[in-house]
Amino acid sequence: MRALFNSIFKRFFLSLVVLTLLGFSPIYAQEGMVSVVGSGDSNANIIYQNTDGTTYYSVFDCDENPVTSSAYYIQKNGTTWEIVNSSGNAIYNADFDTPKPPAAGWEEIGSGTAPTSLTGDVSNNPPSASNVSVAGTLEVGEELTGSYDYTDLNNDAQSGSTFKWYRSDDNSGTNKAAISGATSKTYTLTNDDLNKYISFEVTPNDGNNAGTSVESALQGPILVPFVVASIERQDPSDETVSAQSVTFRVTFQDKALNVTEDDFSLNSTVDGEIASVTEVNARTYDVLVNNLTNADGFLALQIKGVDGVSGTNDIQKANYDTTTKTISQTDDNDHLGHDKLGQTFTATTNNYLTAFTIFPKAGIHDFSGTADLKLYSGNEDEGGATLLSSQSISISDNTDAAGQTFVFEFPVQLTQGELYTILMDNFSGTGSRAFYSSTSGNYADGRVIFTGNNSGHADFDLKIDIYEGALSAGDALLSDAPATNESYTMERFNYVPTATDVVISGVLAVGETLTATYTWQDGNPEDTESGSTYKWYRSDDALGSNKAAIAGATGTTYQFTNDDTDHYLSFEVTPSDGIATGDPVESNLYGKPDFQSLNSAVVSETSETTDVVMDINASTSVGGTPDLNITYAISGGTDASLFDISASGELTFKASPSWDNPSDNDANNIYELVVTASSDNDPTENTQSISIYVFPDAELVVNDYEQIGESLESGIGGAFGWAVSLSANAQIMAVGANKSNDVATEAGKVRIYE
Repeated sequence: MRALFNSIFKRFFLSLVVLTLLGFSPIYAQEGMVSVVGSGDSNANIIYQNTDGTTYYSVFDCDENPVTSSAYYIQKNGTTWEIVNSSGNAIYNADFDTPKPPAAGWEEIGSGTAPTSLTGDVSNNPPSASNVSVAGTLEVGEELTGSYDYTDLNNDAQSGSTFKWYRSDDNSGTNKAAISGATSKTYTLTNDDLNKYISFEVTPNDGNNAGTSVESALQGPILVPFVVASIERQDPSDETVSAQSVTFRVTFQDKALNVTEDDFSLNSTVDGEIASVTEVNARTYDVLVNNLTNADGFLALQIKGVDGVSGTNDIQKANYDTTTKTISQTDDNDHLGHDKLGQTFTATTNNYLTAFTIFPKAGIHDFSGTADLKLYSGNEDEGGATLLSSQSISISDNTDAAGQTFVFEFPVQLTQGELYTILMDNFSGTGSRAFYSSTSGNYADGRVIFTGNNSGHADFDLKIDIYEGALSAGDALLSDAPATNESYTMERFNYVPTATDVVISGVLAVGETLTATYTWQDGNPEDTESGSTYKWYRSDDALGSNKAAIAGATGTTYQFTNDDTDHYLSFEVTPSDGIATGDPVESNLYGKPDFQSLNSAVVSETSETTDVVMDINASTSVGGTPDLNITYAISGGTDASLFDISASGELTFKASPSWDNPSDNDANNIYELVVTASSDNDPTENTQSISIYVFPDAELVVNDYEQIGESLESGIGGAFGWAVSLSANAQIMAVGANKSNDVATEAGKVRIYE
């Protein structure tokens, strides 16, 4: 039998002498051994094939029929091969002949001894995977699903296929790495995937053999979903507040458009209105809420259509085109690496500055670090330019010909034809900076800026590309709830009460009762006055000298005593609502009439008898209403008979004065008299000496005199008029006032003319 087998299959097979195999069950591959499909024949033959680097084993019986059923497998034991049963016991040894392979691709296993290894698939082709793809939205938080077609030539069912997800920096697969833990057919994108590219790989398996791993095409970049990231308390930032208005800060995951008051609503038990929406930047907006009710309660800001809130909003993602190159300075014959480096340019459109590219010089540039990227309106180097935006950028040591492109975080809208400056400074990192430039660049509408540049560098340019992109509306705002959603706990605010219009009425005479009144106010309409306190004060004069509280005078009425005669009284109230106490407020001083007008006046000799040469004012209280309850009279003075005074204190000449023929007692054109002011509420009187100076009308022209010293401050004299003094020879005039800028302590400041 053996001789017959060798003669028939010598050219094709290695022969293995096998005793009769028991049964017709399949033999399994175990511990790396090959499978053998059994036969009822007494002999089995192993063929070893190596085709295109892939090893195959097949087993045939003596009749060249494939062996299809057995309960045994082959394993190597030292230098021999054994037929082993399902219990792992070797029951037969195998011998090898030395046949030669019949054609290319077939190899001889050995000559009389077992091969050093016997691996491969003797009975089963490995499965394969095709059409591997990824489905899903390429945004953080979204779930991706990998799919593929499974094929097995032996029609074996899939069992044990394995999966991997990979993350790469770009669509070329740079820095591709397996994502830890991502070993199923689905994967949920995370923040680590932002701006990355994702791929899916499957290694098909039929439970016995694994096929070749197949990877999908790269998908990306992974984007941030357009959602509201946070609603936070901005002003005030405390959770528990007492306020009539508050400000929320709303931050979106990306730049936003069409954010208005109509997009928001309130969840409030304290009323309130959305007053305004102010853009902080394209991602961040401040929302002012006012007209809040002063009460304990709750306040939260909501976006319509988000997190189950009723209504809809018009908010959309702002998309800026970063692919439209409008300016390109391509020449290079130099390089720059200064601490301050930039380029001016003239905008070609009214679009947005979205990105720019610089080109590091290979062989010199090895800088890796950060810098501040700034955009100015105008030429920054000449001064007066306006800073429009500033952000930090990362610069690498990459010197690829494509350059390094930087995208503006918040693009600024340009004005066509206007000059702008792109500037980099505050570099921080390691290595040398070297960016291509040209000493005679091809860009006529700008110039380079660097540390120490001057007018001689007007033709210098950086090698630079500038992108001016259009703005378009993108995705609508998703309805997902913000990750941070803060609210206010409102507490009723107890406003401090106030007192105004504090006055005293009554006759200032012994035994008379004075009454104080005031207006009480409180910001809480429901509050009423409770526990206000009172004091009465006595002072020596109208200036409040030696003011002291009157013992026992703690009500709103007070009976005038002998101690109050020739003194001044005032009343003070400290308002209260029973919970909060306001600031004390004091009335004016009340006593004998207080003169508020000047004690002298200068008039022209042309004054008629109807001309008021002086308006005398007095009040029943310091700073009180002039002329109220006051009666005036001329009570003395050497020239009293030459004047009349009205009930309201208007002083007039009985006859027109003459400079050349003065009628005053001293014939010096200075008229002296005494005026008495009497109060209807005070039996005492007060007097004031008055001097009226007459000067010649034609001989005194102020503009003809030279001023001595500096002019007084504007507003000199306030409401109380001017004072003028003239020397006896009319050569020097002094102009002054009772008060300077309404400050009584600065009386006496004058202008001198000669």
